[in-house]
Amino acid sequence: MTLRFALLLCVATPALAQTAAPAMPTQVIDPADAALPPLAAVSDALDNSPSVREAAARVDAARGHAGVLSAGPHEFTATGSYVRRRVTNETTYNEFDVTVLKPFRLPGKASLDRAAGGYEIKAARNMFADARHQAALTLSSQWFDWLAAHERVTIAQRAIDVQQRISAGIALQVRYKDASRLDADRATLELETARSELADASGAEAAAAAMLRASYPTLDLPTEIPTPQPIHATPTQLAGWRDDILGDSHEIRAAEATAQQYHALAERARLERHADPSVGGRAFSERGGLEVGVGVVGVVPFGGRFRKPAVDQAIGEAGAADQALARVRREILATADTDLVQARTGYALLESAQRAVTAARAAMAKLEDGRKLGGVDLSALLYAQRQLRDAEKIEAEARARAARAVAKLRIDAHRLWAPAEADD
Repeated sequence: MTLRFALLLCVATPALAQTAAPAMPTQVIDPADAALPPLAAVSDALDNSPSVREAAARVDAARGHAGVLSAGPHEFTATGSYVRRRVTNETTYNEFDVTVLKPFRLPGKASLDRAAGGYEIKAARNMFADARHQAALTLSSQWFDWLAAHERVTIAQRAIDVQQRISAGIALQVRYKDASRLDADRATLELETARSELADASGAEAAAAAMLRASYPTLDLPTEIPTPQPIHATPTQLAGWRDDILGDSHEIRAAEATAQQYHALAERARLERHADPSVGGRAFSERGGLEVGVGVVGVVPFGGRFRKPAVDQAIGEAGAADQALARVRREILATADTDLVQARTGYALLESAQRAVTAARAAMAKLEDGRKLGGVDLSALLYAQRQLRDAEKIEAEARARAARAVAKLRIDAHRLWAPAEADD
C-alpha cells in the first residue's frame, strides 16, 4: 500500500499545485479595467450597433418634425378663373379674377408648436443616449458570459491534467499488483467526468464568442482571454453609484420630455378649438376691363364638433405620458436598488467562495500528508480532488458574477463606457 500512495504522490502532486485559484488583483476605478475590452473598441462597437444607429436616425427625424411644427402647414394658396362672356346685342368680354390667401396661426399656437418640437428633440436625444446605454449593458453581459465560459474551460482542462496523472499512476500500480481494477475504473470515471465538463464548457465558450461576434462584429476578441475580476469598490462608492443612477437617467429625462411634449400638444389642441383664419387679396377684371378692382378677402372657419373630442384626446395622451413618466421613475428606482443589492451580494458570494477554495486546499494538504503515511485511500483522494474542482468552479462563477454586477452598476450610473458628453 505504501508503494501505491508513493506513486500517486509523485504523479498527482505537480498537477495539484496548479489548481490554486488566482488571488484577486488590485483594481482601479477606471473604465479601462484589465478584464474589459479597450475603451476605443467599445466605443466603436457601440456606435456601430444597429439599435444605436436607429436611435440616431430618430433624432434626425425628430429635428425634421420639429421644423415642420415650427413652420406650420399654413401656406399661400391662389385661386383664379378666366371667363369668356358674350352679351346679347353687345360683344364678347374676357374676364378673370385671382385670389391669394394665407392662413395664419392665432396667438399662442406657434410658440406651442415650437415648444412641442423642442421637447420631441430632447426626448429623442435622450432615447439615443439610452439606446447606447442599453447596448453597453448587452455588451457587458455577453462579454462576461464569454470570460466566465472560458474560465470554466481552464478549470476543466486543469482537472483533466490532474486526473490523467492520477490515472497513469493507478495504471502503473495495477501493473505491479498494487492497485485493483476497481481503483482504475474510479480514476477513469473521474477523468471522463472532467472531459465531459470540458466539452460542455468549450461549447458554452464557443457559443458566447459567436454571440459577441454577431452582436458586435467590429469588436476583436483577444487571443489571450483575461480573467474576470470585480473592481475594488467600497460600500460608500457602491451606494454613490446607486444614487447616480437616479440622478442621471436618460430614460427619466426622455419620459419627462415626452410628457412635456404631450402637455404642450394638449394646450395646442385647446387653442385649436378656435380655427385659424385666412387673409388675402382679390383682383378681378370684368367686361373686358371696363370693370376692374382689388380687395381684401378674409376666411374664418367655424369649428366643427370634432374639435372638442380632439382636445379630450390630447388631454388623455398627456395624462398617459405623466403615468409613463411615473412608471419609468419606479423602474429606474428598482434598477438602482437591484444593482446595488446584486453588487453587494456579488462581493459577499466571492468572499465565501474564496474561503471555500482555501478550505478545499487545506483538506487536500491534509490528505497528502496522510497519503505519505499510507493512511488515505484512493476514494478519499479522488473525492477531495473533486471537491477542490467544484470549489474552484464556484469561486470562478462568483468572481464573474461579482464583476458582472459591479460593471452593470457602473454602466447604469454612467461611470463606465459612457460618452464624454451625453445628450441632455
